[in-house]
Amino acid sequence: MLRKLVLISFLAANFYNNTRAAEKVSITAMPTWLYKVNPNPDKKPEARNISNGYYLELMDDQVNIPLQTEYTHLIRHIINESGVENTSEVSVSFSPEYQKVIFHKVAIWRDGKMINQLTQSAIQVIQEETEAANLQYNGMKRAFIILKDVRKDDRIEASYSVIGFNPVFGNRFDNSYYFTSATALCNYFLTLIAPASTKLNFKYFNNAQAPTQTNESGVTIYHWNNPATQLWESEGEIPGWYINVPYVSVTEYGNWKEVVDWGLKTFNNYQYTFSPALNAKITYWYNQAKGYNDDFASLALRFVQDEVRYLGLEIGENSHKPHSPEEVFKNRFGDCKDKALLYASILQKGGLKAYVALVNTTLRNKLLDATPAPGHFDHAIVAIERSAGVYVFVDPTYTHQGGDLINTFLPAYGQALIVRDGINALTAIELPGLPTSRISETFRIGKKGEKSTLEVNCNYKGGMADDARSSFAENSIRDLEKSSLQYYASSYESIKQDKDWEIKDDSETNTINVTKSYLIPSIWKNEKGTDKFSVLGQRIYDQLPDPKGLVKDAPLALPYPFDLTNTIRINFYEDWALDANELHIRNDAFEFDFEPEIIGSRVNLTYHFKTFKDHIPAEEVDKYKEDYKKMVENLEYEFSYDEKGQTQVRTSDSSKGISNKHMFMMLIVGVGIFLTIRHFLNK
Repeated sequence: MLRKLVLISFLAANFYNNTRAAEKVSITAMPTWLYKVNPNPDKKPEARNISNGYYLELMDDQVNIPLQTEYTHLIRHIINESGVENTSEVSVSFSPEYQKVIFHKVAIWRDGKMINQLTQSAIQVIQEETEAANLQYNGMKRAFIILKDVRKDDRIEASYSVIGFNPVFGNRFDNSYYFTSATALCNYFLTLIAPASTKLNFKYFNNAQAPTQTNESGVTIYHWNNPATQLWESEGEIPGWYINVPYVSVTEYGNWKEVVDWGLKTFNNYQYTFSPALNAKITYWYNQAKGYNDDFASLALRFVQDEVRYLGLEIGENSHKPHSPEEVFKNRFGDCKDKALLYASILQKGGLKAYVALVNTTLRNKLLDATPAPGHFDHAIVAIERSAGVYVFVDPTYTHQGGDLINTFLPAYGQALIVRDGINALTAIELPGLPTSRISETFRIGKKGEKSTLEVNCNYKGGMADDARSSFAENSIRDLEKSSLQYYASSYESIKQDKDWEIKDDSETNTINVTKSYLIPSIWKNEKGTDKFSVLGQRIYDQLPDPKGLVKDAPLALPYPFDLTNTIRINFYEDWALDANELHIRNDAFEFDFEPEIIGSRVNLTYHFKTFKDHIPAEEVDKYKEDYKKMVENLEYEFSYDEKGQTQVRTSDSSKGISNKHMFMMLIVGVGIFLTIRHFLNK
């Protein structure tokens, strides 16, 4: 009965919320303030540039800043059945906390006649929680109309307005506009209407066109009339910050100090009241630390990281405005800005100089090229001042971290805007100790018909130890053992786990060591009278970016920070010959070392890959392609002997790269689970 009551309550609340959101959606005539545009109806696209079965005859975007209104007018021309599938819905996402949607026109044009599709009953409103999988809830809704009887050669016309800007920005405008489209675009217009007294700052990227500027009746009109646009295309393994399409950033903020002032207001200048329970907690940590600030900061950090779960209620102003530290402490949940503010406030209460620091997990160092604006930031961490202008940065959203405070792992966020008085520029983030992995795989090879063994030792330090610790917390050891066994079974079909894993976790030095043991009843495979088996530096191969498919003149992304050594030791039952040469590649972006060694019956293959930055510059990609071929050629070795007892070692066919068998290996679920590099991804 209780479950039924809960369900009824949930349905009633959901009905209320959707009804409330539906009240924010209406139908009215076209706005009277629109800037007149003159599209060319005879303009046709090149057929080769059409994607998804349709092209855009018109895209007219207009933003009226004083009215806080964004108007869109579009016409899609369907050319085939795929276009029918991809264009038969008109939808608009909005935040009902501060926005409303007005539809002006939704129609199908067929044989020169208009078929109206816009009625109040046709409009549906649903919850649009696209980030729920990442534990972020933004309260967004989607108003949409499903079009009826859509056919090939139809033209879909829609116009609508979204009214309301997020009040958290205090009515100051900033945005970026990208002159690109996923399909061919014939007529494109962009218009910004601002009060004449408002100064907008523009910055242009990748040869983006500047607007014309006119003044009418106390407003300034910035207008782009068919600016040069670029089709969006897949670009291969490029860094997240790389953007090669024309775009313009527009902001009312004149400098970073103004953004800091916004941040201080948004974070209430760190002026919050703590409950007796939170004060008692702070006193306890302070006593435990016995006067050592770093120990106090570490105790508080582990609490905020591990005992305040990550959950973002980013509804309305809370997209950027944090909840109070006391509320986050009481609820034991919060998103990045909530946890950062809680942690900074705790440290301030303990006498430390600590502040929220805003970062962009994608742009990283490219923030230096950005216009000053709060909208550029997607994550919040904490800066702890150790001496004048010298900071240690930590991320309270991470969990299961180890080590002392100054060596606590932090991703390569690049630049931060520290929210404190006196800051008027971005601050470079110095990375703490480099996360490292040392993995050795030791084979003891038996003769044909005899068993072989494999012992794997994985040593993780720093950020890699944090990731391994998280894997242990989130998965059962049994499942991890099974996943690892599948990884090796794709190469050695009869392999079996010999012992339970041995795991040693030293959180003080932030080091984890894992030992795995396997039996391989039959490692030799006979093919046309030759017995053979192969080994592969798979973990290195997984991290080497493949330059194939990279767009021209683009940089190539590298995992960063990254430092991995993979040693493969093969102990044979007799002496073995090995004809292999060392390979050493070093440049400003990475280093790669391959060192083969043979000592009697033992063959050692040692691989090392370390990166110094997150990309290979575009002008060095051609050289990398040559290096990539050399590196891959040395990653797989096949050992064999024929019926006459003659032994042979060969590398994989460089023209084919890694063998198909090992390509399949990379698709196995859980491959290299301890090398999950979560810290390269956005939180």
